[in-house]
Amino acid sequence: MHILDLFEKIRATNKKSEKIALLSANKDLPFLKKVIYLAHSPRVKFYIKAIPTYECLEILAFSNIDFALKSLENIQNRVITGSAAIERLKDTLSILSLQDAEIVKLIIGKNLKIGMDSSINEVYPGLIEESPYQGASSYSKSKFLKLFENAKKDDAYPYVISQIKADGTYRNAILSDGDIILESRQGELSYFPEDTPLYDDLREIMGIFNQCVVTGELVLSCEPDRPKANGIITSIMKYYQDLMVRPEKESIAILKKFEEKHGEIDRYLQALEIHVWDLIPADDFVNGSCNTPYEKRFDQISYAISELCLSHIKIVETKHVQTPEQALEHYTSAQARGLEGTIVNSASAGWKSGKPTYQVKLKLEMELDLKIVGFKYGTPGTKNEDWISVLELESSCGRLSTAPGGMKEDLMKYVTANMDKLKGTIVSIKCNGITNTAKGYSTMHPSIVELRTDKVFANSLDECLEIEKSVKTLTK
Repeated sequence: MHILDLFEKIRATNKKSEKIALLSANKDLPFLKKVIYLAHSPRVKFYIKAIPTYECLEILAFSNIDFALKSLENIQNRVITGSAAIERLKDTLSILSLQDAEIVKLIIGKNLKIGMDSSINEVYPGLIEESPYQGASSYSKSKFLKLFENAKKDDAYPYVISQIKADGTYRNAILSDGDIILESRQGELSYFPEDTPLYDDLREIMGIFNQCVVTGELVLSCEPDRPKANGIITSIMKYYQDLMVRPEKESIAILKKFEEKHGEIDRYLQALEIHVWDLIPADDFVNGSCNTPYEKRFDQISYAISELCLSHIKIVETKHVQTPEQALEHYTSAQARGLEGTIVNSASAGWKSGKPTYQVKLKLEMELDLKIVGFKYGTPGTKNEDWISVLELESSCGRLSTAPGGMKEDLMKYVTANMDKLKGTIVSIKCNGITNTAKGYSTMHPSIVELRTDKVFANSLDECLEIEKSVKTLTK
């Protein structure tokens, strides 16, 4: 069996267990493990953002995936770079069979499209490394107060840093020897055209700090509705990633569909910004640890942005606070503006992958009980297209509506099979607050907790607002 044939079988099922079974049964297929590693490891980069146009030389074409993978090594290891790397890839693709060429294109695109990223290590334990990421610990009163107790004892940094919790889409900008790589929290690559203004600003940063990682969140300056903006950004990234492996005819159709829904894509590329809060040396980032105090790292990226007068890279709103009351005041100010919350950091702390206690998020989290009024299938072309993946919910009075997803596979199947019975059922959701827009009241960042068949009454809007008011006191 060719590796591509196996991938097509895995794509054909939506069941996680069946995907794992197929991969497990064929795990010893020659070169399969290496192909999966090259495509999914966050440590492997090829620095090529588009598949070059090439001619398949059918007379010379031969099926030799070993040759194909060896030809990528010099690109991966930066022995060949720039236009020479593109030419090497073009030459390699032209003399491969159609199936092997497709495998190479999927590897370069860093996505095999088999829908089992998180399950690969269940078949090959430890194969795919986790991308380094420093998250914030969940709020607890003791951890929160400890930050201020420690700051009082610190002559160099007698304060705590409070920052707005950006609610865009998280990205690391890896700046290395003229190359710019944007990757997600999970290490997935993001692709945008080289002439995007954000890239111009990142090149300016690279002129001061080479071999570094700038951490922040992508936002759209032209779209204040963050959930909507995040969806648009995700669609744009998916379009440019698909552009690498899809036939031109299909790519044109995808772009047309996007622009019919959202408008010209260039408008959003011009409005793309990254709101940043950290700068980490590249070696420290790879090793998952940095000893440089946060205040020094923050000052470095702040200085660069200020000196260079950058318009598409901005510092997140930041305050130095010396008391818990000042931090809570900043948090409640963020909530009043409809923002997600704040992060409080030790100014003297280093950086490490994980969720250290010296970084704590103050984030409103509340549970509401709402009733099901409708159902939505997954997006066509995705693994969930045949299953209900979103529930349309309302308050008892109908004045608040929301449409959370995030259901696990078993729940999606159950809901899909029982839609008629479930309409009107109470559902518990988690969210980060209530928002009031021109379209009415809704929830921020909702996710489904469970179906509550033991309840018959949903919360009213007034009850939801009272719940929100009570949890804003942060009395955990």
